[in-house]
Amino acid sequence: MKKREWFVLLLTGLALAALLSPTSEKLPGETVTVAQRTIEEKIEAVGLVQNERIYPVAPLASGKLRLFVKKGEFVRKGQALFEIENADYEGLSSLVSQGQLSQPHKTALELYTLNSTLSPAMGSVVDLNGYDGMVALSGTPLLAVASRELLVSFLLPQAQRENLKIGQKIFVNRSGARTEGEVLSILPSDIQGQYKVEAAIPAASAPEFLPGMQVDLHIVLDSITAPSVPLSAVKNGKIYCVVSQGIEEVPVRTGLCDEMFISLLYGPVEGTQLLLNAEDAPQ
Repeated sequence: MKKREWFVLLLTGLALAALLSPTSEKLPGETVTVAQRTIEEKIEAVGLVQNERIYPVAPLASGKLRLFVKKGEFVRKGQALFEIENADYEGLSSLVSQGQLSQPHKTALELYTLNSTLSPAMGSVVDLNGYDGMVALSGTPLLAVASRELLVSFLLPQAQRENLKIGQKIFVNRSGARTEGEVLSILPSDIQGQYKVEAAIPAASAPEFLPGMQVDLHIVLDSITAPSVPLSAVKNGKIYCVVSQGIEEVPVRTGLCDEMFISLLYGPVEGTQLLLNAEDAPQ
């Protein structure tokens, strides 16, 4: 190749490099580059660990009590708790079949097997109010079973209520211990503008998360991994890129954002240099 052709190619390359490279002139403000990040729309709160549920247990019929458990004892779901001697369970069953027994009584009746009342959940016996040989009255709780599963409750501002759904995953943290759970209920609270949220966490978490503990909660509503820029770099749907001629205004379409960054669904590619503060752009 002749020297003249080499010289032309060299000049062309230098011209392209100058056109595509950022300007060396003094810029009106600090710059950053478009970078790939994972951005999450999330809720963060402080919650309180509680027993998931306390199940009061009462006899369906009156009669002489025979206890099978003591206070503080661990019981499994379906384990016999007590029996009522001489109770007319056959008569109660006939009322069920005739449709003359209310739903709460029907549910209670399902816990009776061979004259014994069975535990409705795995947990510990609490609030024991009876003793062997006493006359127990129908519908009067004799004890309660505290579920071994745990509940986390926290308050949610009304503005975030529509973003949270039943069954949504929740991350629970305390002093390095971490577990996951899911939202069980979202109900109005006694505090105006606040909702009370309850979430269940696995019983296996009990050694690290005990009732009465405060925990940090993290709920991811949505997430995206995409090119992103600081929030301050976007103004009225535009960012200001650094080009060889100076500053160029570029329209963008944005997506999810967090406290610091916003994702770009349409706009400059990763690595593009731009003004950190759009307010610094020349008018």
